[in-house]
Amino acid sequence: MAEDKAPLTRPSRYLTRMAVFVALVAGIAALLSPALYGYFMGNPAVNGVILGILVAGIIYIFRQVMRLNPEVAWIERFRRNQANLSSEDMPRLLSPMATMLGDRRGGSASGATRPISRARTCRACCRRWRPCSATAAAAA
Repeated sequence: MAEDKAPLTRPSRYLTRMAVFVALVAGIAALLSPALYGYFMGNPAVNGVILGILVAGIIYIFRQVMRLNPEVAWIERFRRNQANLSSEDMPRLLSPMATMLGDRRGGSASGATRPISRARTCRACCRRWRPCSATAAAAA
């Protein structure tokens, strides 16, 4: 039972670990740079593409982990019964779960019983899982 109220691990802890690891790898690459430069120049076009994709992937993964901060904060507020399920700060990554939890709070055990107008989502203009004003206007 005490396990249910344990706080979630914050993503910033893992961001720090990721940054330290990337810095260590960059430091080792800097130490080995004379030898790596010779290998890199063996085929600079392909190796440049590989390095570019590596950097883009690192940036993407850091961004994805940073996007978890609001999600974790929302879950913690929800667990403390402080989350407003109809507000604009609903989680983007966890919006299906937020909708399901909102249905349960409202007395409904499943999403199948919610009204059709609420189930419509806007994927055309803003790619949100919840209805936006344009979707509501089109439905009316």
